Amino acid sequence: MRVDIEDSKPFLDRLFARLSANSIQVDHLEMDHICYRVASQERYDELKGALEQEADLLAESMIKGRPICTFKLQKPIIYKNRQIEVFELPAPKPSKPYKEGYEHVEFVLKEDFDTFMAKYPDIQFDESGRDKKYNADIRIQFPDCSVKFHRHSLEYVITVLEKE
Repeated sequence: MRVDIEDSKPFLDRLFARLSANSIQVDHLEMDHICYRVASQERYDELKGALEQEADLLAESMIKGRPICTFKLQKPIIYKNRQIEVFELPAPKPSKPYKEGYEHVEFVLKEDFDTFMAKYPDIQFDESGRDKKYNADIRIQFPDCSVKFHRHSLEYVITVLEKE
């Protein structure tokens, strides 16, 4: 069994409802990728193989001791007025179990982190990823999903920045 990419709609509906309920404006931001988590290495290998049949592998990188694949979909996910062309598939961390399903999306900011966060003083941002060498981010964690904000798209980071 592979992931049915069309099943992303309920996840995206929940995520955008959470953003709206917190008055977080993202209409002007590029949503550059969506992340799907799996519970086992076997499931990761299975989905990676299935995705390789319908998407182009941009990279498989070791990050924090586990592989993460990033694919450019041949057929983008369409959600309302958005097209999501990049799909992230991380293997589970050995010490941290995951329930299978969509986990987060990431938006590309047109401003620095501090300027963006200042617009939302009542939101508690997780800044633990802000100093990463590649693809630094800030995150908002909701009970059933999360959203990250970063300065460059994941595809850009893979094709340009990591080659420096």
